[in-house]
Amino acid sequence: MLLALSSPQRVTAAEPDDLAQDLAIVQTHWQAGEVRAALSHAHLTAGEHPESMEAVAWLALILDRVGQAQAALDTLRQAMAVHPQDRHLVAAMQRLQADREGCAAVLKPNGIEPGRFTAGRQAFALVAAHGRPRLVPGLVTRGKDSLHARFSASVPVMQPMIVVDAAGHLVAQGGDPQDLQIAAPDMAPTPTERSMSAEELYERLLPNVVQDQPCD
Repeated sequence: MLLALSSPQRVTAAEPDDLAQDLAIVQTHWQAGEVRAALSHAHLTAGEHPESMEAVAWLALILDRVGQAQAALDTLRQAMAVHPQDRHLVAAMQRLQADREGCAAVLKPNGIEPGRFTAGRQAFALVAAHGRPRLVPGLVTRGKDSLHARFSASVPVMQPMIVVDAAGHLVAQGGDPQDLQIAAPDMAPTPTERSMSAEELYERLLPNVVQDQPCD
């Protein structure tokens, strides 16, 4: 049975049972959609169990899902420089690479409140991935006309996507990042809302995003 979040007393040397419990907590939070808690505990587990490449792999996968793609890759590459054949690291790297090659699944917003489109504003794209969507930070700019927008990121993303602003409002969506449909092109200016961190944004949006089929 997976464990609930707790604050157990730590001993100087980590025991194997401690590692299993810590990984169970990470997975429990992740499966429950408690993204910030999962990421926080993944950092803690990887730090307290530096010998565990499974803990490193979990940390990298969660980092990638919440928009920290470069940190995820750096984490895996650093570990693989020492443990190039570790099965957990190899599987995690294969998963990250597969997610970037695209898949057939389509994401659908389920009740995400629309927001006003503003060209040049920071935005986040949710794109289909294995198991759960990935979050990709970038910018939205004006498209071919007032009804369309483009999304650009440091690493090109050529997948269907849902684009939201930093407050979690739906800005645009579509199958071509260079020709997205603006969600509310006639929306009047609204008061500025608090921007969320990528982890908070992902946690807030995840229950309202439907991935119509898994990416295999």
